[in-house]
Amino acid sequence: MSLVVLRVFSVINFAYKSKRDDIPISIKAMYDKMSGSGNDVKVSALVKNTGVELANMIIDLKGVIR
Repeated sequence: MSLVVLRVFSVINFAYKSKRDDIPISIKAMYDKMSGSGNDVKVSALVKNTGVELANMIIDLKGVIR
């Protein structure tokens, strides 16, 4: 999700394919979750987790980029 938000990739499908080994769900499950038809994870949780990941990256970069 963050790769699309940061425009590294233009669509989620490309970002998913680039990180397929790191993502424990199928692309169909990802789209189901974003469309609201996924049962176990809501889009809000996906956005929250993405925000946490980005916040950690920003914290890590503060030590590298000055």
